Amino acid sequence: MECESCEGCFSGAGSCGVPSTQSKTYKAVSPLIRLALKECDHDESMSGKTAQHTSADPTARSCLQDATGPRHTINDICHLLSHDNYSSYAALAAASSQLSPRDFLSLADHLLTHNITGLLIAWAWSFAKENASVFKDQLERDDPSLIHHINGEAEIYEVFNPAVGPVGRCI
Repeated sequence: MECESCEGCFSGAGSCGVPSTQSKTYKAVSPLIRLALKECDHDESMSGKTAQHTSADPTARSCLQDATGPRHTINDICHLLSHDNYSSYAALAAASSQLSPRDFLSLADHLLTHNITGLLIAWAWSFAKENASVFKDQLERDDPSLIHHINGEAEIYEVFNPAVGPVGRCI
């Protein structure tokens, strides 16, 4: 699809014509999601071993207690998805605190799939009434009202902030 023929951004500079798997954000965040999922798997296996050996192996217990788990990777994912937009970063941080790490990573993967990054995250978060479970559910169901709301907010933003340029559209 040519950007000029897209009904999304009209300027040709938006990301609507680029498949989400080809975007820079996807290429940066997707490996981090895989890494964080591996860390979740490792933490879950360690917690099972620690529960079995709490009195027998004190080093395993302290290793689990000292581990930060996937939190540091989740912070990196929030930073990259938000594109340095504070309200979007705050929304992702709040979602990460409301969801388990594995559920948050699923949410991040859905955001990438739908090309919801930067300012679009803040608009989606407000549409979900700042509830991470609702937000994740809407993305999993491909809720058309969510996509319509985000794209509508993006159009209004671009009309009243022409100097900023296009913010893209979700797909």
